[in-house]
Amino acid sequence: MNEFLSEIKKRITSEEDFTPNEKDSTEQNAGISEQVTSEGSSQNGKKAASNDKFALLDSLRHPFDTHKKIKKTEFIGGLYPRGYTSLIVGASGVGKTVFMQKNFDDFSKGGSFFGGFSTLDKSVKSLVLAAEFGENGLIERAQEFNMHSNSDYVEVIDVLDFVEKGIFFTLNDKEGQENIEHLAASNIDILFIDSFRAFYKGKETDNDKVTEVFMWLAGIARKYNIAVVVIHHNRKRLSSEQEKPLVLDDIIGGQALQCYVYRVIAIEYKKEHNMNFVTCLKSWKIYFKTFAYKVRTDLYGNPYITIDLNPEEITVEKLNAKGKTQASEAEIRRGKIIMFLKGRGNQGASISEITDALDMDKEDNGKLKMQLNRMLKDGELTQPKRGNYALPPEEIPQVKSEDNNEQETNQKEIDFTE
Repeated sequence: MNEFLSEIKKRITSEEDFTPNEKDSTEQNAGISEQVTSEGSSQNGKKAASNDKFALLDSLRHPFDTHKKIKKTEFIGGLYPRGYTSLIVGASGVGKTVFMQKNFDDFSKGGSFFGGFSTLDKSVKSLVLAAEFGENGLIERAQEFNMHSNSDYVEVIDVLDFVEKGIFFTLNDKEGQENIEHLAASNIDILFIDSFRAFYKGKETDNDKVTEVFMWLAGIARKYNIAVVVIHHNRKRLSSEQEKPLVLDDIIGGQALQCYVYRVIAIEYKKEHNMNFVTCLKSWKIYFKTFAYKVRTDLYGNPYITIDLNPEEITVEKLNAKGKTQASEAEIRRGKIIMFLKGRGNQGASISEITDALDMDKEDNGKLKMQLNRMLKDGELTQPKRGNYALPPEEIPQVKSEDNNEQETNQKEIDFTE
Protein backbone atom coordinates (compact mmCIF):
# COMPACT_ATOMS: atom_id res chain seq x y z
CA MET A 1 0.00 0.00 0.00
CA ASN A 2 2.80 2.39 0.93
CA GLU A 3 4.56 1.58 -2.30
CA PHE A 4 1.41 2.37 -4.28
CA LEU A 5 0.99 5.82 -2.58
CA SER A 6 4.64 6.60 -3.09
CA GLU A 7 4.26 5.92 -6.84
CA ILE A 8 1.22 8.22 -7.03
CA LYS A 9 3.09 11.01 -5.28
CA LYS A 10 6.04 10.65 -7.63
CA ARG A 11 3.74 11.02 -10.69
CA ILE A 12 1.99 14.12 -9.27
CA THR A 13 5.35 15.77 -8.56
CA SER A 14 6.41 15.04 -12.15
CA GLU A 15 3.21 16.68 -13.60
CA GLU A 16 3.64 19.78 -11.39
CA ASP A 17 7.25 20.28 -12.43
CA PHE A 18 6.12 20.32 -16.12
CA THR A 19 4.33 23.70 -16.37
CA PRO A 20 1.34 24.29 -18.68
CA ASN A 21 3.31 26.79 -20.84
CA GLU A 22 6.03 24.26 -21.34
CA LYS A 23 3.49 21.66 -22.34
CA ASP A 24 1.85 24.03 -24.86
CA SER A 25 5.23 25.03 -26.26
CA THR A 26 6.23 21.45 -26.76
CA GLU A 27 2.97 20.65 -28.51
CA GLN A 28 3.29 23.74 -30.74
CA ASN A 29 6.83 22.81 -31.68
CA ALA A 30 5.69 19.32 -32.54
CA GLY A 31 2.85 20.74 -34.68
CA ILE A 32 5.19 23.16 -36.47
CA SER A 33 7.61 20.36 -37.11
CA GLU A 34 4.86 18.25 -38.62
CA GLN A 35 3.61 21.24 -40.68
CA VAL A 36 7.10 21.98 -42.00
CA THR A 37 7.55 18.34 -42.91
CA SER A 38 4.14 18.26 -44.63
CA GLU A 39 4.77 21.51 -46.55
CA GLY A 40 8.17 20.29 -47.58
CA SER A 41 6.69 17.09 -48.93
CA SER A 42 3.92 19.04 -50.73
CA GLN A 43 6.42 21.44 -52.29
CA ASN A 44 8.60 18.57 -53.38
CA GLY A 45 5.54 16.90 -54.92
CA LYS A 46 4.56 20.07 -56.78
CA LYS A 47 8.12 20.55 -57.97
CA ALA A 48 8.20 16.97 -59.25
CA ALA A 49 4.86 17.40 -60.99
CA SER A 50 6.04 20.68 -62.52
CA ASN A 51 9.19 18.99 -63.74
CA ASP A 52 7.09 16.22 -65.32
CA LYS A 53 4.90 18.82 -67.01
CA PHE A 54 7.80 20.71 -68.54
CA ALA A 55 9.52 17.49 -69.49
CA LEU A 56 6.43 16.62 -71.56
CA LEU A 57 6.36 20.14 -72.99
CA ASP A 58 10.03 19.97 -73.95
CA SER A 59 9.61 16.52 -75.48
CA LEU A 60 6.94 17.91 -77.87
CA ARG A 61 9.15 20.74 -79.10
CA HIS A 62 11.02 20.19 -82.36
CA PRO A 63 12.63 22.15 -85.18
CA PHE A 64 10.46 23.34 -88.05
CA ASP A 65 11.44 20.92 -90.81
CA THR A 66 10.01 21.89 -94.21
CA HIS A 67 11.47 18.71 -95.72
CA LYS A 68 9.44 16.49 -93.41
CA LYS A 69 7.26 14.00 -95.25
CA ILE A 70 3.60 14.66 -94.52
CA LYS A 71 0.31 13.50 -95.98
CA LYS A 72 -1.45 16.28 -97.87
CA THR A 73 -4.92 17.25 -96.74
CA GLU A 74 -7.60 15.08 -98.33
CA PHE A 75 -10.91 16.75 -99.14
CA ILE A 76 -13.72 14.20 -98.97
CA GLY A 77 -15.93 14.80 -101.99
CA GLY A 78 -13.93 17.95 -102.68
CA LEU A 79 -15.72 19.62 -99.76
CA TYR A 80 -14.70 18.36 -96.33
CA PRO A 81 -11.02 18.23 -95.21
CA ARG A 82 -10.12 15.02 -93.42
CA GLY A 83 -8.60 15.67 -90.02
CA TYR A 84 -10.37 19.00 -89.60
CA THR A 85 -13.74 20.53 -88.75
CA SER A 86 -16.11 22.10 -91.28
CA LEU A 87 -19.35 24.03 -90.89
CA ILE A 88 -22.49 24.08 -93.06
CA VAL A 89 -24.46 27.27 -92.40
CA GLY A 90 -27.68 28.75 -93.73
CA ALA A 91 -31.04 30.17 -92.78
CA SER A 92 -33.71 28.02 -91.20
CA GLY A 93 -35.54 25.99 -93.86
CA VAL A 94 -33.04 26.63 -96.64
CA GLY A 95 -32.30 22.91 -97.03
CA LYS A 96 -29.17 22.20 -94.98
CA THR A 97 -30.33 18.73 -93.90
CA VAL A 98 -31.35 17.82 -97.47
CA PHE A 99 -27.89 18.87 -98.61
CA MET A 100 -26.27 16.77 -95.86
CA GLN A 101 -28.39 13.72 -96.76
CA LYS A 102 -27.51 14.02 -100.45
CA ASN A 103 -23.87 14.16 -99.34
CA PHE A 104 -23.82 10.99 -97.25
CA ASP A 105 -26.00 9.16 -99.78
CA ASP A 106 -23.46 9.84 -102.55
CA PHE A 107 -20.57 9.11 -100.18
CA SER A 108 -22.00 5.66 -99.43
CA LYS A 109 -22.07 4.67 -103.10
CA GLY A 110 -18.78 6.09 -104.35
CA GLY A 111 -18.29 7.34 -107.90
CA SER A 112 -19.89 10.62 -108.98
CA PHE A 113 -20.54 13.00 -106.09
CA PHE A 114 -23.22 15.69 -106.20
CA GLY A 115 -23.94 15.64 -109.90
CA GLY A 116 -20.30 15.49 -110.97
CA PHE A 117 -18.90 18.07 -108.55
CA SER A 118 -16.20 15.48 -107.78
CA THR A 119 -15.54 11.76 -108.13
CA LEU A 120 -15.04 9.32 -105.26
CA ASP A 121 -12.57 6.45 -105.75
CA LYS A 122 -14.46 4.38 -103.17
CA SER A 123 -17.33 4.52 -100.71
CA VAL A 124 -16.96 6.79 -97.69
CA LYS A 125 -18.44 5.84 -94.32
CA SER A 126 -20.58 8.48 -92.60
CA LEU A 127 -21.95 8.61 -89.08
CA VAL A 128 -24.80 11.07 -88.50
CA LEU A 129 -25.81 12.47 -85.13
CA ALA A 130 -29.41 13.31 -85.95
CA ALA A 131 -31.49 15.43 -83.62
CA GLU A 132 -33.59 17.85 -85.65
CA PHE A 133 -34.93 15.37 -88.21
CA GLY A 134 -34.28 12.00 -86.56
CA GLU A 135 -33.65 8.63 -88.18
CA ASN A 136 -37.26 8.07 -89.26
CA GLY A 137 -37.38 11.50 -90.85
CA LEU A 138 -34.23 10.77 -92.85
CA ILE A 139 -35.59 7.38 -93.94
CA GLU A 140 -38.88 8.93 -95.03
CA ARG A 141 -37.03 11.55 -97.06
CA ALA A 142 -34.76 8.92 -98.62
CA GLN A 143 -37.81 6.98 -99.80
CA GLU A 144 -39.46 10.11 -101.20
CA PHE A 145 -36.31 11.16 -103.08
CA ASN A 146 -35.41 7.60 -104.08
CA MET A 147 -32.06 8.01 -102.30
CA HIS A 148 -31.28 4.48 -101.21
CA SER A 149 -27.90 4.63 -99.51
CA ASN A 150 -25.49 1.74 -99.13
CA SER A 151 -26.33 0.86 -95.52
CA ASP A 152 -22.83 -0.53 -94.90
CA TYR A 153 -21.49 3.01 -95.20
CA VAL A 154 -24.10 5.06 -93.33
CA GLU A 155 -25.01 4.94 -89.65
CA VAL A 156 -27.56 7.27 -88.09
CA ILE A 157 -27.66 7.90 -84.34
CA ASP A 158 -31.16 9.08 -83.46
CA VAL A 159 -30.44 11.10 -80.35
CA LEU A 160 -33.91 10.67 -78.85
CA ASP A 161 -33.49 6.88 -78.79
CA PHE A 162 -30.37 7.27 -76.69
CA VAL A 163 -31.77 9.99 -74.43
CA GLU A 164 -34.48 7.55 -73.38
CA LYS A 165 -31.69 5.25 -72.18
CA GLY A 166 -29.88 8.06 -70.36
CA ILE A 167 -27.14 8.47 -72.98
CA PHE A 168 -26.38 12.03 -74.04
CA PHE A 169 -24.20 13.67 -76.69
CA THR A 170 -23.95 17.22 -75.35
CA LEU A 171 -21.00 19.00 -76.96
CA ASN A 172 -20.04 21.04 -73.90
CA ASP A 173 -20.43 18.28 -71.33
CA LYS A 174 -17.75 15.76 -70.28
CA GLU A 175 -20.04 12.73 -70.56
CA GLY A 176 -21.36 13.89 -73.91
CA GLN A 177 -17.85 14.46 -75.24
CA GLU A 178 -16.78 10.99 -74.11
CA ASN A 179 -19.74 9.44 -75.96
CA ILE A 180 -19.05 11.42 -79.13
CA GLU A 181 -15.36 10.51 -79.04
CA HIS A 182 -16.32 6.85 -78.69
CA LEU A 183 -18.32 7.17 -81.92
CA ALA A 184 -15.52 9.07 -83.67
CA ALA A 185 -13.12 6.23 -82.91
CA SER A 186 -15.39 3.61 -84.54
CA ASN A 187 -13.78 3.37 -87.99
CA ILE A 188 -15.66 6.13 -89.79
CA ASP A 189 -14.57 8.72 -92.36
CA ILE A 190 -16.91 11.58 -91.64
CA LEU A 191 -19.06 12.64 -88.67
CA PHE A 192 -22.11 14.84 -89.33
CA ILE A 193 -23.61 16.71 -86.37
CA ASP A 194 -27.12 18.00 -87.11
CA SER A 195 -27.21 20.49 -85.58
CA PHE A 196 -24.97 22.57 -83.31
CA ARG A 197 -27.98 24.14 -81.61
CA ALA A 198 -29.42 20.72 -80.77
CA PHE A 199 -26.22 19.44 -79.14
CA TYR A 200 -24.89 22.56 -77.44
CA LYS A 201 -26.38 23.59 -74.10
CA GLY A 202 -25.89 27.26 -73.39
CA LYS A 203 -25.72 30.58 -75.17
CA GLU A 204 -24.43 30.26 -78.72
CA THR A 205 -23.21 33.85 -78.47
CA ASP A 206 -20.77 32.95 -75.67
CA ASN A 207 -17.62 33.08 -77.81
CA ASP A 208 -15.35 31.62 -75.13
CA LYS A 209 -17.51 28.54 -74.56
CA VAL A 210 -18.20 28.01 -78.26
CA THR A 211 -14.47 28.32 -79.01
CA GLU A 212 -13.73 25.61 -76.43
CA VAL A 213 -16.21 23.26 -78.11
CA PHE A 214 -14.80 23.76 -81.59
CA MET A 215 -11.26 23.41 -80.26
CA TRP A 216 -12.29 20.04 -78.82
CA LEU A 217 -13.98 19.01 -82.09
CA ALA A 218 -10.83 19.98 -84.01
CA GLY A 219 -8.85 17.73 -81.66
CA ILE A 220 -11.23 14.82 -82.27
CA ALA A 221 -11.02 15.26 -86.06
CA ARG A 222 -7.23 15.30 -85.93
CA LYS A 223 -6.88 12.43 -83.43
CA TYR A 224 -9.01 10.00 -85.48
CA ASN A 225 -8.25 11.50 -88.93
CA ILE A 226 -11.91 12.06 -89.78
CA ALA A 227 -13.86 14.99 -91.20
CA VAL A 228 -16.20 16.54 -88.63
CA VAL A 229 -19.07 18.49 -90.21
CA VAL A 230 -21.39 20.59 -88.04
CA ILE A 231 -24.73 21.91 -89.30
CA HIS A 232 -25.31 25.45 -88.02
CA HIS A 233 -27.47 28.48 -88.74
CA ASN A 234 -27.05 32.19 -89.28
CA ARG A 235 -28.77 34.97 -87.43
CA LYS A 236 -32.12 36.22 -88.68
CA ARG A 237 -31.32 38.98 -91.14
CA LEU A 238 -33.31 42.11 -91.87
CA SER A 239 -35.27 42.30 -95.13
CA SER A 240 -32.81 44.93 -96.37
CA GLU A 241 -29.99 42.40 -95.91
CA GLN A 242 -31.61 39.51 -97.76
CA GLU A 243 -30.06 40.40 -101.12
CA LYS A 244 -26.56 40.61 -99.65
CA PRO A 245 -24.36 37.50 -99.49
CA LEU A 246 -23.74 35.83 -96.15
CA VAL A 247 -20.58 36.77 -94.26
CA LEU A 248 -18.95 35.15 -91.23
CA ASP A 249 -20.43 37.76 -88.89
CA ASP A 250 -23.92 36.58 -89.89
CA ILE A 251 -23.26 33.20 -88.26
CA ILE A 252 -24.29 32.78 -84.65
CA GLY A 253 -21.05 32.73 -82.65
CA GLY A 254 -19.16 33.68 -85.81
CA GLN A 255 -16.13 35.13 -84.04
CA ALA A 256 -15.44 31.81 -82.36
CA LEU A 257 -15.32 30.05 -85.73
CA GLN A 258 -12.26 31.92 -86.93
CA CYS A 259 -9.75 29.68 -85.15
CA TYR A 260 -10.71 26.02 -85.22
CA VAL A 261 -12.94 25.59 -88.29
CA TYR A 262 -11.08 24.84 -91.52
CA ARG A 263 -13.95 25.50 -93.92
CA VAL A 264 -17.31 27.26 -93.70
CA ILE A 265 -19.84 26.30 -96.38
CA ALA A 266 -22.80 28.64 -96.84
CA ILE A 267 -26.14 27.64 -98.37
CA GLU A 268 -28.14 30.63 -99.61
CA TYR A 269 -31.36 30.78 -101.58
CA LYS A 270 -31.05 33.19 -104.52
CA LYS A 271 -34.40 34.36 -105.76
CA GLU A 272 -33.17 35.47 -109.18
CA HIS A 273 -31.97 31.93 -109.88
CA ASN A 274 -34.64 30.13 -107.84
CA MET A 275 -31.94 27.81 -106.49
CA ASN A 276 -29.83 27.26 -103.39
CA PHE A 277 -26.25 28.37 -103.93
CA VAL A 278 -23.45 26.47 -102.13
CA THR A 279 -20.54 28.82 -101.52
CA CYS A 280 -17.20 28.49 -99.74
CA LEU A 281 -17.44 31.27 -97.17
CA LYS A 282 -14.11 30.54 -95.51
CA SER A 283 -11.27 28.11 -96.08
CA TRP A 284 -7.73 27.90 -94.78
CA LYS A 285 -6.40 26.73 -98.11
CA ILE A 286 -8.58 26.00 -101.15
CA TYR A 287 -11.88 27.67 -102.05
CA PHE A 288 -14.14 25.45 -104.15
CA LYS A 289 -16.19 26.79 -107.05
CA THR A 290 -19.78 27.78 -106.23
CA PHE A 291 -22.51 25.38 -107.32
CA ALA A 292 -26.27 25.22 -106.83
CA TYR A 293 -29.16 22.81 -106.27
CA LYS A 294 -32.92 22.87 -105.96
CA VAL A 295 -35.58 20.50 -104.71
CA ARG A 296 -38.30 20.06 -107.35
CA THR A 297 -41.28 17.78 -107.88
CA ASP A 298 -42.15 15.70 -110.92
CA LEU A 299 -45.59 15.28 -112.53
CA TYR A 300 -46.50 12.66 -109.93
CA GLY A 301 -45.57 14.84 -106.96
CA ASN A 302 -42.31 13.03 -106.19
CA PRO A 303 -39.46 15.29 -105.05
CA TYR A 304 -36.04 15.20 -106.64
CA ILE A 305 -32.88 17.29 -106.61
CA THR A 306 -31.50 19.14 -109.61
CA ILE A 307 -27.91 20.38 -109.63
CA ASP A 308 -26.24 23.18 -111.56
CA LEU A 309 -22.43 23.15 -111.31
CA ASN A 310 -22.15 26.46 -113.17
CA PRO A 311 -25.07 28.50 -111.83
CA GLU A 312 -23.60 31.92 -112.50
CA GLU A 313 -22.74 31.51 -116.18
CA ILE A 314 -26.09 32.71 -117.51
CA THR A 315 -26.13 35.64 -115.11
CA VAL A 316 -22.64 36.73 -116.10
CA GLU A 317 -23.54 36.57 -119.77
CA LYS A 318 -26.65 38.67 -119.23
CA LEU A 319 -24.86 41.23 -117.09
CA ASN A 320 -22.11 41.67 -119.66
CA ALA A 321 -24.65 42.05 -122.44
CA LYS A 322 -26.85 44.58 -120.66
CA GLY A 323 -24.35 46.23 -118.34
CA LYS A 324 -26.60 45.72 -115.35
CA THR A 325 -25.70 45.01 -111.77
CA GLN A 326 -28.54 42.58 -111.23
CA ALA A 327 -30.44 40.19 -113.52
CA SER A 328 -34.09 39.38 -112.98
CA GLU A 329 -35.54 35.88 -112.98
CA ALA A 330 -37.18 36.57 -116.37
CA GLU A 331 -33.90 37.74 -117.90
CA ILE A 332 -32.09 34.63 -116.70
CA ARG A 333 -34.88 32.43 -118.07
CA ARG A 334 -34.77 34.32 -121.40
CA GLY A 335 -31.05 33.68 -121.70
CA LYS A 336 -31.54 29.96 -121.06
CA ILE A 337 -34.37 29.76 -123.62
CA ILE A 338 -32.20 31.36 -126.31
CA MET A 339 -29.22 29.13 -125.55
CA PHE A 340 -31.39 26.00 -125.63
CA LEU A 341 -33.11 26.90 -128.90
CA LYS A 342 -29.75 27.56 -130.57
CA GLY A 343 -29.23 23.82 -130.54
CA ARG A 344 -32.70 22.97 -131.87
CA GLY A 345 -32.30 24.38 -135.35
CA ASN A 346 -35.24 25.47 -137.50
CA GLN A 347 -37.66 22.96 -135.97
CA GLY A 348 -37.53 24.60 -132.54
CA ALA A 349 -39.09 22.99 -129.49
CA SER A 350 -42.41 22.65 -127.70
CA ILE A 351 -43.24 24.18 -124.35
CA SER A 352 -42.85 20.81 -122.60
CA GLU A 353 -39.40 20.32 -124.15
CA ILE A 354 -38.32 23.79 -123.11
CA THR A 355 -39.69 23.19 -119.61
CA ASP A 356 -37.64 20.00 -119.29
CA ALA A 357 -34.49 21.65 -120.67
CA LEU A 358 -34.77 24.56 -118.24
CA ASP A 359 -35.60 22.14 -115.41
CA MET A 360 -38.66 24.16 -114.45
CA ASP A 361 -41.50 23.05 -112.23
CA LYS A 362 -44.85 22.28 -113.85
CA GLU A 363 -46.51 25.13 -111.97
CA ASP A 364 -44.18 27.60 -113.72
CA ASN A 365 -45.55 26.68 -117.18
CA GLY A 366 -47.82 29.72 -117.14
CA LYS A 367 -44.88 32.09 -116.63
CA LEU A 368 -42.93 30.32 -119.36
CA LYS A 369 -45.80 30.48 -121.87
CA MET A 370 -46.30 34.20 -121.24
CA GLN A 371 -42.60 34.85 -121.71
CA LEU A 372 -42.43 32.81 -124.94
CA ASN A 373 -45.40 34.70 -126.39
CA ARG A 374 -43.80 38.00 -125.41
CA MET A 375 -40.54 36.98 -127.11
CA LEU A 376 -42.59 35.88 -130.15
CA LYS A 377 -44.31 39.29 -130.30
CA ASP A 378 -40.96 41.10 -129.97
CA GLY A 379 -39.50 39.14 -132.87
CA GLU A 380 -37.03 37.21 -130.75
CA LEU A 381 -38.75 33.92 -131.62
CA THR A 382 -40.65 32.38 -134.52
CA GLN A 383 -43.24 29.58 -134.72
CA PRO A 384 -42.22 27.05 -137.41
CA LYS A 385 -45.36 25.11 -136.54
CA ARG A 386 -48.16 25.41 -134.03
CA GLY A 387 -46.98 24.86 -130.47
CA ASN A 388 -43.27 25.07 -131.35
CA TYR A 389 -40.90 27.95 -130.75
CA ALA A 390 -37.64 28.60 -132.59
CA LEU A 391 -35.07 31.32 -133.08
CA PRO A 392 -35.14 33.42 -136.28
CA PRO A 393 -33.03 31.76 -139.02
CA GLU A 394 -30.28 34.37 -138.75
CA GLU A 395 -29.85 33.58 -135.03
CA ILE A 396 -29.45 29.82 -135.50
CA PRO A 397 -25.84 28.60 -135.65
CA GLN A 398 -25.03 26.87 -138.95
CA VAL A 399 -24.28 23.23 -138.21
CA LYS A 400 -23.50 20.74 -140.96
CA SER A 401 -26.01 17.94 -140.96
CA GLU A 402 -23.33 15.28 -141.35
CA ASP A 403 -21.41 16.54 -138.34
CA ASN A 404 -23.51 14.77 -135.70
CA ASN A 405 -20.76 14.78 -133.10
CA GLU A 406 -20.50 18.57 -133.15
CA GLN A 407 -24.27 18.93 -132.85
CA GLU A 408 -24.37 16.54 -129.89
CA THR A 409 -21.56 18.48 -128.21
CA ASN A 410 -23.42 21.77 -128.59
CA GLN A 411 -26.55 20.18 -127.20
CA LYS A 412 -24.70 18.90 -124.15
CA GLU A 413 -23.24 22.31 -123.40
CA ILE A 414 -26.68 23.85 -123.08
CA ASP A 415 -28.40 20.99 -121.26
CA PHE A 416 -29.22 22.62 -117.92
CA THR A 417 -30.58 19.42 -116.42
CA GLU A 418 -27.16 17.84 -116.07
